[in-house]
Amino acid sequence: MRWRSLERLHIVLSLIYIHLDAVGEEFLKSNQTPITCSIKDEKDLKNRGLNVVNTVNYWQESNFLDGTIEGIPAKHGYGFVSKPMGNVMGFYVQLPNEKSLYLSADTIYTNDV
Repeated sequence: MRWRSLERLHIVLSLIYIHLDAVGEEFLKSNQTPITCSIKDEKDLKNRGLNVVNTVNYWQESNFLDGTIEGIPAKHGYGFVSKPMGNVMGFYVQLPNEKSLYLSADTIYTNDV
């Protein structure tokens, strides 16, 4: 993706409970950075004072910047390990005149991924 300035900066958040530290959270809040996240994380992020402008649900395409974003189910691990680990979502992003992009964190390889 090509960014001309930070005015177009938009954050896609995944795995907020594990990876969003206090410094990062404060940066996002102080700059009112637009955030796209899983529909399952929206309430918590808004309660933290973050600027959630778009939510994504599994297998549903949503508008994102000048293109689309789709939520892809993901898992932390196999069997028991995956159950207590929380919500995981990958994001499939398609923007005009760019290669498509899949973003995910802390996931194993599954048929969905």
